[in-house]
Amino acid sequence: MLLEDKVLKKHFNSARREQIFIEEYSKLLIKAVANGDMKKANETVNELRKSVKQLDQYIKSKRDFDRIVEVIPSKDFFEKKLEGMI
Repeated sequence: MLLEDKVLKKHFNSARREQIFIEEYSKLLIKAVANGDMKKANETVNELRKSVKQLDQYIKSKRDFDRIVEVIPSKDFFEKKLEGMI
């Protein structure tokens, strides 16, 4: 599933930015571990966690929104209800 399908449109640019951060932090982590720089590796892991947490928040917002929208009846529902009442 594409990122744009997982987040609200208003969050897409921010979510895409976090996705890029995650990719870049992953590369930095690999380099830090390869060089034996555990301090840099730990810092990078913390930044990775922040980005993943933020991206999860955007995805959760979309899920919550979709759940709320499911509950709202459509216009057709009300029109059919009115036809049955006349």
